[in-house]
Amino acid sequence: MNVLSLLAEGKTIPSVALLTKKTYKTVDSHFYHLAKKCDIPPVIGIELELCT
Repeated sequence: MNVLSLLAEGKTIPSVALLTKKTYKTVDSHFYHLAKKCDIPPVIGIELELCT
């Protein structure tokens, strides 16, 4: 899964890939930190527009 291209297309990261913080951090540590910064639970996923 390419998290960056999903976000670039404006898609939500599938929550199945983000079941745990460990998994989420493995997917992309940058977006893990964005999620923490924006107070978005990893299990929900991120849409880029929420953090820009």
